[in-house]
Amino acid sequence: MRKKTEFVFPSELDTSDFHAVWDTWCAYRKERKLSAPKPISANAKFRELAEWGEPMAIQAINEAIANNWQGIFRPKEQARPTSNVPQDQPERVYWQAPNPEATLQAELIHTFSDRAEAGDLQANKMLNFIRTHQ
Repeated sequence: MRKKTEFVFPSELDTSDFHAVWDTWCAYRKERKLSAPKPISANAKFRELAEWGEPMAIQAINEAIANNWQGIFRPKEQARPTSNVPQDQPERVYWQAPNPEATLQAELIHTFSDRAEAGDLQANKMLNFIRTHQ
């Protein structure tokens, strides 16, 4: 018979608060009829959570339970940046139409004009329709 592997909590997470949250996580998974955390994968997750620090690890577990998630993820407001653009820069607006309907009409007129000039009778009809309904 094999020896059962135990959870190994890193020193950063070996606190009564974290143990309580971890027990809640295990009960939550059982309630959802998900498999219980296996020691090898749990120990790997503990190493990741330890890098975040105990407060963020507890927050991540509580957030996972509150959102009905199957896994534990780094909280979004403190997530690592996905690019090298500083976080304090405003979002760039690459294109913004002052009036989307006018822009669409202009695009349609341009498209159907080219086709009408090439002799497309349907395009000519559409072009006349668009121009009369501006």
